[in-house]
Amino acid sequence: MTLQSSGAISIQDIVGEFGGSGEARLNEYYRDINNQGGAVPNHANTANIPSSGTISLSDFYGASVTSPTDLTYTMTVGDANVTQGKFVFRFFGYANTGTPVVQGNVGSISDNSVASGGTSGTITGSYQQHYSGWPNASVVGGFAHTINFSSNAIRDAIFTGRSGANFQGLGNENWQTGNNALNTGLVNPTSGTDKIYWGKGFGTGTDATELARYNRFAAWINGRVGSSTTVTFY
Repeated sequence: MTLQSSGAISIQDIVGEFGGSGEARLNEYYRDINNQGGAVPNHANTANIPSSGTISLSDFYGASVTSPTDLTYTMTVGDANVTQGKFVFRFFGYANTGTPVVQGNVGSISDNSVASGGTSGTITGSYQQHYSGWPNASVVGGFAHTINFSSNAIRDAIFTGRSGANFQGLGNENWQTGNNALNTGLVNPTSGTDKIYWGKGFGTGTDATELARYNRFAAWINGRVGSSTTVTFY
């Protein structure tokens, strides 16, 4: 439910919405800005609840533990060479030093929040990988595009019941649902991962369809470097 927007409000109302037991105290209900398991998740329906400092019952007017559906994020596409051990790879899109695989800063993101089915989280990476020197170097065995999420839960909530995303300037692209040419598992299992992939690896051979998809994404993302770009799941 959603808490009342005016009138009397009590700690019991807040416990009823956000959970808790016993002698609950208001300072147990700060907004968890990093969504690390706190009672009050960070999303648009809790935006007026402070994450620290002074907190009062009136901060909870109109709040709800349930996140709105938010299927869009916006990044500024970057282009960066990232050193990984003895190798240098080139990444196009958005990532930061904490992004798995990338572990380097690429582009930026102005709206990283996503939500679906009462679960919320953030986009931690959205990129394509090349060997340094691309397009004059071989295509790295990998994927046409990879999106990293802040948790398995939000990735699974976004993935469930959907089939792809609209990339601004490219259009609708369904994600891969088949097996990965680089191993025996599904490219995108239904649950238990924090990533969604477009295409499949082709490092040990050339699959014409997937190579064409990779090159289509490559031409698109290279043309978007420096541009604000919106991605919407469907």
